[in-house]
Amino acid sequence: MGIYTFQIEEGDNRYLLKVSSFTEQELANWELDASLEMYEVVLLRVSGDVVSSFKSLAMIAGFLQLHVRAS
Repeated sequence: MGIYTFQIEEGDNRYLLKVSSFTEQELANWELDASLEMYEVVLLRVSGDVVSSFKSLAMIAGFLQLHVRAS
């Protein structure tokens, strides 16, 4: 999937977004249907101290939605 870093124009916040998919074997180990698509999403603010607004989080969600659909 990928690791992305980006900055949003609110303050000086920078974020690291990591997206990875689980394998069929991992899903089978958890007794889940292997045809499911399941992702791990990690969002980490790596710099800045401005509170993350709803607008910023919505931008991150939109970015994530585009990149998961594209892969």
